[in-house]
Amino acid sequence: MLSNLEELTVKDAFTLEGADLVSAFAYRQLDKLHILKLKNCRYLTDAELMAIAKGCPNIKTLHLEGSRGLFGVTDTSLNFVVNSCKFLTTLNLFDVSRCFFIYAITFYSTSVKCM
Repeated sequence: MLSNLEELTVKDAFTLEGADLVSAFAYRQLDKLHILKLKNCRYLTDAELMAIAKGCPNIKTLHLEGSRGLFGVTDTSLNFVVNSCKFLTTLNLFDVSRCFFIYAITFYSTSVKCM
C-alpha cells in the first residue's frame, strides 16, 4: 500500500500533469513519506508543490531538481513548504529558476538546511 511509503523519487516526468501530482498527494495518503525527490518534473508549479506539502506533512527531506529550470516553482510555494512541513530539515534545490529569496529561509527557519 502507498500509505506505508517512506521514500519516493519521481524522475524524468516531463509530461506529468499537475493534476496527476495533486491527486497522488491529496488527502494525506502519504503521511509516512519522509523523503521526496522530484527530479526533472518541469511542469511542477506552486499549486502542486503546496498540495504536496499539505498531503505529506511529515516530509523531512525535499529534493527539487529541474532540467533547465522549474519555472513554475517560486518563493511562494517554497515558503509554504517550509512553514507547513514541521519536520522538514533538508531542502535541496537544483535549477529552480524563479526563486530569488530562498536564502532568506535559512535566516527565518533555524531547523531547515538549504542546499
